[in-house]
Amino acid sequence: MTRIICVASGSGGHIIPCLTIAERERKIRPDLQVVFVTSRKKLDADLVVSHPVVTHAHLQSLFSCSLWHFWNYPRLFFNLMHNFYTAYVLLSQHKPLKIVSMGGFISIPICLAGWLQGIPIELYELNAIPGKAVRLLSFFAQRIFICFTSANRYLKSEKCIFTPYPIRFDTLVKNGLRSTDKQKKTMLILGGSQGSQFINTFFTEWLSHHKDLLQFFDILHQAGTAHAQKIKNFYAHHQIEATVFDFADNICELYQQADLVICRSGAGTLFELLFFEKKCITIPLEGVAGDHQSANAHALTQQYPHLVTVLTQKELLNDPEIFMFALTMIFDQDGQLSGFEPKPYT
Repeated sequence: MTRIICVASGSGGHIIPCLTIAERERKIRPDLQVVFVTSRKKLDADLVVSHPVVTHAHLQSLFSCSLWHFWNYPRLFFNLMHNFYTAYVLLSQHKPLKIVSMGGFISIPICLAGWLQGIPIELYELNAIPGKAVRLLSFFAQRIFICFTSANRYLKSEKCIFTPYPIRFDTLVKNGLRSTDKQKKTMLILGGSQGSQFINTFFTEWLSHHKDLLQFFDILHQAGTAHAQKIKNFYAHHQIEATVFDFADNICELYQQADLVICRSGAGTLFELLFFEKKCITIPLEGVAGDHQSANAHALTQQYPHLVTVLTQKELLNDPEIFMFALTMIFDQDGQLSGFEPKPYT
């Protein structure tokens, strides 16, 4: 029986493309069994356990800490050793054809165990700047698939293969439903499956000063599980009609309906918006390792300036009306907001 091991955790931005790759592998080998290694976090487990392509889900307990929190090093060491042992046993039992890894802390033990057993390792780096785990594991991998040519500078270049981002959608759904009200545009706010507190807070506060915009826009707002009720209360209090949800299984339909998307700069979100050819205002998440979201956003802005507009959190906090300026510029290109006159932010 032919098997592969897939490894991803931490967010839908890693897990969903890994599942997409597994589905493509299954199309090539219909009898393929997919063993998926992820964390015990609810989001990770929910995405993996019930997915039809996954033959067996192996859930690991993860522990990570800051490099400066040296008092946690013993716990980190024992967690790594435990995961390495379980990974070694798992690989010995399943004898996979290869390991497909999306990087991240969870990949280190199983990829090292696979290397010791002579199992080929394929790494996928989806961001413009590779993460620390991918950089480390690049020495042990046979092939490294990159979606940004800039990632090549940080890795063992002779192993790198440029590949399109593994989009989960079929080309047949690229053009589908649009906004039913042709007099209005649809604005889709994406905070990610866990929500973005900054995007949620900034947008709702900004909108409360610009209710006149509602004559031009319908609002679809993904607020995340932790923030959904608060955002619903905001719209109810201001008597604003909006569709608010925490997580969407029908994200494809939402993409199809949207005329503009406000989002973070994860590689998955940006490449999906490019797939649907949607205009977006993207606000990179700050303070993350390697600042990879800023690199993603600026790399794609250079290639697709007509679709991608980048605004930083610092810019928006210093002058919220930059958002209004960007909004006006985007729609004035096509004359889509006839009669639109922005009011001052006070």
